[in-house]
This record gives sequence, C-alpha cells and structure tokens, in this order.
Amino acid sequence: MVPVEDPLASAARLTEIHMNRPGYEYIRTRGLYNTEGQLRALDDHTAIEFPVDTKEVKAKWQIITETERSRYHTLTVKLADGTERLYGLTALHVVTKDLPTWFWATFEHIDNPQLPGSDGWQAPSRDHIRMWSKEHRV
Repeated sequence: MVPVEDPLASAARLTEIHMNRPGYEYIRTRGLYNTEGQLRALDDHTAIEFPVDTKEVKAKWQIITETERSRYHTLTVKLADGTERLYGLTALHVVTKDLPTWFWATFEHIDNPQLPGSDGWQAPSRDHIRMWSKEHRV
C-alpha cells in the first residue's frame, strides 16, 4: 500500500472540460482517448473528422485570494485533507464543429498574465470559408 496523494493539492491551475455526446462518442468509439488509440489512428492513416454537432466548453481556473473574489466568478474546492481552496475563472473557451474548420472563441479575464508567444490571435486568419447563395458565390 502507498499513500494516495491529492492531485488538487498541488494544482495552481485547473482545466475543466465539458463535451457533448456526439463528440464524446466519436472519441470513445474510435479509442482516441489515449495515446495508444491516437497513434493507432495515425499508423492506420485514419482521418479524424468529428461530427458537425460536436461542441466543447473549457474553463480555466487559477487560485485566488479571498480579497480577489469580487473580481471573479469563483469555485471553492474541498481538498482531501478537508481544507478548501478558492479558484477564480480566468478563461472560457467555446469550440463547435458548426463550421468546416471549427469555430473557436476564447474569453479571458482582464487580469490574465500575457504569456510569451500568446499574441497569435493577432495574426491574420488563414481560413478560407466559401459561402454559396442561389445568385452567386461570395
């Protein structure tokens, strides 16, 4: 027997991920939830094409102090030892397969530190989406 450690006790940040049923089932039935399944798909040259109704929401949380509480949407986590830790929501990511190249939207807390190389969002888009109408192509 070895002592079980509380993984939350050492976590300065948390990532919460929610996926809808079509995306979950796609990953589960193809075994893409682990490295072995992903490597198998790569070796088999299997195309990864999620269903168009796939949706995912990710939330990023970081430890905050009680005095910072009013600036954040908060989450209190109870650790294995019974102590509680306060986290503030720092980012929310929404991802859908509604578009052929996916739709991504990120909302970040104004106090988020700027990470090195994180200004890629300022680069011009390389996506090319063609829209068709009965009269003409846009």
